[in-house]
Amino acid sequence: MIALSAQLGGDQRTVSLIHGTRLLFIVFTIPFLASLYQPAGQAARPALDLLAVEPGSLLALAGLGVLGYLLAGRLRLPAAPFLGPLLGSASAHATGLLEVQLPYLLMATAQLVLGASVGVRFAGFGASRVAGAMLLGAGGTLLMLLITLAFGGALHQLTGQPLALLLLAFIPGGLPEMSLIALGLGADPAFVVTHHAVRVFLVVLIALPVSAWLRRMGWLGAPGAGPPS
Repeated sequence: MIALSAQLGGDQRTVSLIHGTRLLFIVFTIPFLASLYQPAGQAARPALDLLAVEPGSLLALAGLGVLGYLLAGRLRLPAAPFLGPLLGSASAHATGLLEVQLPYLLMATAQLVLGASVGVRFAGFGASRVAGAMLLGAGGTLLMLLITLAFGGALHQLTGQPLALLLLAFIPGGLPEMSLIALGLGADPAFVVTHHAVRVFLVVLIALPVSAWLRRMGWLGAPGAGPPS
């Protein structure tokens, strides 16, 4: 969305701050909320020590990640640094070519980077601007949580899927963030990632024609014109 904001004439810093605030609230609230609805006895898989994984498997996984990233960049896929390695690893694991369970140290490192990446989006903003964005983020997150709970509860009754898993799959957080939270809670990361990948694809697909329609209706200024006075 931050990349799209430049193409659509939006203020990237403001968009970044609002989305960073949204992610901050989601990362803080969703793990606690999902854990409340987690089935009894379900927990994260036992953590592996880094030395318990064969170095060759880790190297192969890293190579797939780099290759997937390069291909995703050439194909101009959204979130290429994430989707590319995801598709490369998923293809290898789904076909049985590779089977690797990541050690806890690597997953914890990824979560540290995730937390830092959300925090740095607040750099260079005054306290009043941050406070305003946090109010918008809190309100938007609350609305999204209520909608997610409503649809997640309905689908839980219809499909029998765990409500915690549906919450992780449907809450509109970042694709990397929600997949890491799913891993931390012992939920099915493939289920969560698939739903978020489809959501991101649809948003990117729909955003440009919707913005063009809004401009024709006079509800949105021309790209680069700034917000209407």
